[in-house]
Amino acid sequence: MISKLSISIAVAAMLAFLVQAQTAPQPSTDPGFLQLKYVTVLVRDYEEGLKWYVEVLGWRKVEDRAFGPDQRWVVVAPQGQTGIGIVLDRPSARSPESGMKDYVDRIGKETNWVFQVADCVKLFEVLSKRGVKFIAPPKTQPWGTSQATFEDLYGNIFVVESPGKAQPR
Repeated sequence: MISKLSISIAVAAMLAFLVQAQTAPQPSTDPGFLQLKYVTVLVRDYEEGLKWYVEVLGWRKVEDRAFGPDQRWVVVAPQGQTGIGIVLDRPSARSPESGMKDYVDRIGKETNWVFQVADCVKLFEVLSKRGVKFIAPPKTQPWGTSQATFEDLYGNIFVVESPGKAQPR
């Protein structure tokens, strides 16, 4: 069985490879995407999720407004982050016509977001004191970054990485 940690490491390695690949000249097939604006993390409860991301991780609430019956548009982001936000969404069918299922079973699954941080060890120490559960403490990876993996209160997995020294092969 593949562990969450193995998947996180594989995703981080793939992202590092993709960043390097993006520096190579690309054919002119760009359909016009400008940038990634939002990603969604499923939560059981808006207030509970918002409180955890703001009070425990120290992020800021960017947006919070009504978004249809019993739905809210709640966006959080790390301090100073302006280009992308994380939408905290409570899964539910939007309407009978939409065909969307109730995705409650997806809470705590299918996320592997990688955040760049200045100092992975420092972040680990601060968040550990706040009760954040780390799946893997900081470790220098063969591709040169220091990387740690943590879970939010629902089991969603996040990777944090900072510049590090490559280990000898």
